[in-house]
Amino acid sequence: MHEYQAYDLLKKYQLNLVPVTIPLNQGYRATTPEDAFSISQRMMANVSKNKPFVDIVIKAQVHAGGRGKGYFKESGLKGGVQIATKAEEVKEYCDKMLGKTLITHQTGSIGKRCNEVFLVEKIYLRKELYLSLTLDRSRGMMAVITSEKGGVNIEDVEASKMHKFFFELGEDIPLDVL
Repeated sequence: MHEYQAYDLLKKYQLNLVPVTIPLNQGYRATTPEDAFSISQRMMANVSKNKPFVDIVIKAQVHAGGRGKGYFKESGLKGGVQIATKAEEVKEYCDKMLGKTLITHQTGSIGKRCNEVFLVEKIYLRKELYLSLTLDRSRGMMAVITSEKGGVNIEDVEASKMHKFFFELGEDIPLDVL
């Protein structure tokens, strides 16, 4: 699942997650530099006295980890995650990302084609957490993986800082494991 798809699910069902509240910042999928430009203009128009500007994070949507440390083969752009302060910058970055091949440590030299990006309002975090729902093939079960060490470079987090809970499909996930 891509980030924008997970975001859409959280947005759709956030009211049903009571007592857990998941605040969501602005986020939108774009498939062309022109769409990204238009979307970023709308995002930047949503400013107020309390928030006088909006930085936009442009995230390549490919099924591979290490996107931020990767590079695009055709354009030479370093990093599948970029930050822009102007709509024109968003369009320029998207022109160098969309339709191009992102090479990361997980993709190898073949890479993955980036056909869509996720434009999300940058937030300034006090603390970054990691949460993953995945299939543990060796156990044939679903797994919830959490860490208080954040999501960037999650592969490098020591095992003692990662927490795993396994469950069968159809079982409820106790909220105290999250």
